[in-house]
Amino acid sequence: MGAGASTAIGNALSPNTMKKGRRKNRDAMQEGCKTMSEELMEKYDVSKTGTLLPEEVKAIAVDLLREATPLVGGVTDEDIQMVMKLGGASVKPSITIKEIPTALAQLMWLKAENTEYVELFRKYDTDSSGFLPHDQLANLLTDLNEDVRVSDAEVEYVMAQSVEEGKEEKGITLEKLKPALAAWYCAERDMQGEVEQQISNAAAPSAEEAAAAPAAAPAEEEAAAPAEEEEAAAP
Repeated sequence: MGAGASTAIGNALSPNTMKKGRRKNRDAMQEGCKTMSEELMEKYDVSKTGTLLPEEVKAIAVDLLREATPLVGGVTDEDIQMVMKLGGASVKPSITIKEIPTALAQLMWLKAENTEYVELFRKYDTDSSGFLPHDQLANLLTDLNEDVRVSDAEVEYVMAQSVEEGKEEKGITLEKLKPALAAWYCAERDMQGEVEQQISNAAAPSAEEAAAAPAAAPAEEEAAAPAEEEEAAAP
């Protein structure tokens, strides 16, 4: 068989071979997910309900998120609620075996997010003190704010989220950074909503203006009537 014929046959077989390879990989991944889900259900379904309750999902999270997550305050109830939503809008009471891969994907996202918090803190904790004082926290917030400098009031607000009443702190700690930033994001969103509402209110006519507007129309019509009569009377 000539080289040209071999090449032609290879080109003809290649797409089918690639499809079979992709199908084989997909089947292997699905089988792996199924096996992993069964193992997790068997290990963590201590209630023997055939599903995973929130406290059982939290046990999985604690075991899987052992690196960065404990440094930023550990697995919180809010984290578990996020996982129990499975990417939807409402919190599910339990997770079925078929939903375990989706729950694990949520946990991996949480792991990546917490790792970013640790890296961000260490980047701006330039003196390795374990605290971010005002100037270092300002630099961190500016980084998160797309390099737009934040105000001193915003820095103080974030700092206040991590300080217990009656105590003085050198700065914000890594453990308190995540919830403090969450409060900052919420405050920014609320402030933006207030600004938009104020703009909307300023653009809308007041109640007095709205009530006076219909009354102005007849007056304008009466003023225009003599002019129309004069035009009609003109030769």
